[in-house]
Amino acid sequence: MKNKFKKLVQKTLLTYLALIILPIVSVSAAGKSIGIRPLKNDINIAPGETVTRTVSVVNNTKEQVTAVPVLEVFIGADQSGFPDQMKPGDKTNPQDATNWIELSEDQVTVPPFSTYEVEYAITAPENAEPGGHYAALLFEPYDPNPVEGIKIQVRVASLLLINVTGNRVEESSINDFSLNSSKVYDDQALVFNVDLKNTGNVHFVPDGRIVLKNAKGEVLQKVGEVINSEGQKQSFDYIPVNYKKGHLLPQSSRVFEGTWEEPLYNEKITAELKVAYSDIKELLTKTIEFTLNRSLEVVNFEFDLMSRNFNLVLKNKGNVLVKPIGSIKILNSFDFQVDEIALPEGEDYLKQGEERTYNFTWNKEVPSGKYTAVYEHEGTLDDIKSDPIKFVIGNPLMALLLGWQGVVAGISLIVIIVAIVLLLKKKKK
Repeated sequence: MKNKFKKLVQKTLLTYLALIILPIVSVSAAGKSIGIRPLKNDINIAPGETVTRTVSVVNNTKEQVTAVPVLEVFIGADQSGFPDQMKPGDKTNPQDATNWIELSEDQVTVPPFSTYEVEYAITAPENAEPGGHYAALLFEPYDPNPVEGIKIQVRVASLLLINVTGNRVEESSINDFSLNSSKVYDDQALVFNVDLKNTGNVHFVPDGRIVLKNAKGEVLQKVGEVINSEGQKQSFDYIPVNYKKGHLLPQSSRVFEGTWEEPLYNEKITAELKVAYSDIKELLTKTIEFTLNRSLEVVNFEFDLMSRNFNLVLKNKGNVLVKPIGSIKILNSFDFQVDEIALPEGEDYLKQGEERTYNFTWNKEVPSGKYTAVYEHEGTLDDIKSDPIKFVIGNPLMALLLGWQGVVAGISLIVIIVAIVLLLKKKKK
């Protein structure tokens, strides 16, 4: 259990810190804080060649920090792009480059609010296979008095992506291009999944675009949005895929996402994907068609006068998840709203084909009279409403007198009485 917990913590911290695209990252542990830059380093090298690079260890605290460098290997990534768990080098793995690297120091001490440059040399063997080879250079705070028990190692990593020149094999394919079925909501952005596979021997940065067309074949405008390096919003007439320039390692697959912030509903859409991954290879392409059907039905809406209970049944008849937001509005005979009963907040989305029943007891004291109740949905489907329910509260005779019909009946009664009086007076004369 302890080992599993330790591995989980290490993987989460390392992958998160190593892949966020920032100029520098830092972590704290036991009052010690270190950072590292760059987070990723692309290096080209020939067999038998030696190249040198530096990595900066940053101390962001007012205390001196001592850190120890560690070399570990990552040879692939999961489908979200996180490196597989880093581990000590494996000489039997042809992609492991940890034994090619020589560090200038085995321990560094960084003064407060300072940066320390650590040099390392990479020497590719004469018989190094062409293509991608990988290592992670990590630094962890040095603790001269470790505490017994579970040890959570907080480390920062710089990923070394080393490409050995020679017979490069650049091959890739599209495993899948589809909508993310778990993220198709009626009130949120639409997410496309682009699952790519690298079957070559070199890593690359895929550059993808999704062009959207309506039923008439017209290209939809301003469908893609990103926040650029200057913090400004930028719009495109396509949806960018891998805008942050993530790598796809050899012999691995990775799912990249493209986001349509304001999708169109109840209209046929054609999505055309094009992915560039090499200067000498043709684009990868795939096309899908889909219709986002956003539909909600009020299956039942009734009121039990004896228990004063409303029964409401909603059904999702579309193919997107629908947020149940709405209320029952109650009006008197003058069409004045006397009360409103809202659906509970924080309700889960209605799944495709799901029916959900709501029961509400109406306890508000109101004068005797005629009333009308109607359910009105809000949010993205604000045109959905139930048929109105009409009912009487209190003494039926009093309700009649208090309603519009009662007013008309009263006036008619007065007219009749006046007519009778006049007729009687005429007879007496």
